[in-house]
Amino acid sequence: MSHRVEINLNTASDRTEQARADVVEAHKLQKRAQALKVIILVGTILILLFLLYALLEYDMCQFLSFC
Repeated sequence: MSHRVEINLNTASDRTEQARADVVEAHKLQKRAQALKVIILVGTILILLFLLYALLEYDMCQFLSFC
């Protein structure tokens, strides 16, 4: 019986270590995902600003109703 308890404790300890490592990895992935969201948002805004500038610069506004 004592041997089973020791095995169960070792297994629980191993699983606890793995769970902690998984939590650390999840935090890293969450930070990376947040950074990618910011990069995509900034890129989208820059593209929209460039397109708006191009429309205004090349006098293509006459074909659009919002100009």
